Amino acid sequence: FWPVFVRVEESSRHEPFLAALYMGDSKPENVEVYMRDALKELASLLEVVLQHGEAIYAVVVHAFVCDMPARAFLKCTKGHACEKCMQKGVYSEQHRKVIFPDVFAPLRTDKDFRNMVQPSHHNSASPLLELGIGLVSKFPLDYMHLVCLGVMKRLLVHYWTSTVPSASKLPVGTREKISEKLVQLAVNTPYEIQRHPRSLRTLEFWKASEFRNFLVYFGPVV
Repeated sequence: FWPVFVRVEESSRHEPFLAALYMGDSKPENVEVYMRDALKELASLLEVVLQHGEAIYAVVVHAFVCDMPARAFLKCTKGHACEKCMQKGVYSEQHRKVIFPDVFAPLRTDKDFRNMVQPSHHNSASPLLELGIGLVSKFPLDYMHLVCLGVMKRLLVHYWTSTVPSASKLPVGTREKISEKLVQLAVNTPYEIQRHPRSLRTLEFWKASEFRNFLVYFGPVV
């Protein structure tokens, strides 16, 4: 199932509700198949003014909140590029990965996106462009991939506990002490925290919520 949830920003009810649902044996073939009916209805709402009693309402798209793969899917873009600027990645032979060395690259604008100023950023034209909204400004970046599975995972996996020798790598004894304290904390973890802390030996199996918990709750303690 691939659901589409909607939340009305200026409402006494802030819980998202189900607006559309795609069902199939696999991921939708493309965004046209997944969102066509929902986009038609949204487009009609954007064109009219709603009246309830004496109150008049205009529908405005505040944001599309998605994780990184879903944003690339909806916008029909390459999943590995920066969504907010137009710098080009450079492959580093030393690190065996693509890096983005320029911190002052030109910002990506809604107009540039619509005009496909950087063709290599796009797979095709997204049906969302028909809504007349900004596909850069209306798509905020998600905390889960940037911080939890991004910065925090990189610090723990690639720097502090890496098998590659480096100045930032933690000594084995220090890693063992941290693991012991994490396991001890698991017994007293409140029920509000969904996942109990695990040893650093299980890092390869950690979920995004576990990296978040280490950053916010357990890391400062251990």
